[in-house]
Amino acid sequence: MEQLIQTLELRLNNNRPRPMFTYASNGITILALYDSGAVLPVWCMREDKFLNAYPEAEKLNIPCDVSGFGKGSVPCSVYRIPEFKLNDGNTSYLIFNLVLAVYENPKIGCDIVLSDTMFSKTNTVIQRIGDKALRIEFEKDGYYCTPMINGKSIAITTWVQEGQ
Repeated sequence: MEQLIQTLELRLNNNRPRPMFTYASNGITILALYDSGAVLPVWCMREDKFLNAYPEAEKLNIPCDVSGFGKGSVPCSVYRIPEFKLNDGNTSYLIFNLVLAVYENPKIGCDIVLSDTMFSKTNTVIQRIGDKALRIEFEKDGYYCTPMINGKSIAITTWVQEGQ
């Protein structure tokens, strides 16, 4: 049986050179950066804002260092969000048990960096439409996240649960 393709269009903040857009979680507006080179999503603003946006998030007892923020490898906290959702008002992209790092660094200029690995193994197509939008095309109503832990390094992959 062929799946119906769903499309989510997130309007880009066109005064930024990188693909940034806003979405809401728990009534809080979040500025997100899509980074095709990132292996782990990272929350970059204050931890209390994160917990207000995702009150159901669970802090995991996993040591983690992140890099790529200009300071070498830095320690951070790790959380799991039971249901992470991107929504454009019409369509939602849902990831169950999304694992991400929380590294308070407001100099990054966004609340969260969304990694390409959030869409791995899902047949999701991500297309930047100039400086207008980030288009996400997908087939399933929800995807699942699995962390891969190697010492203090974490990467994630998302996938489709069998039978879905």
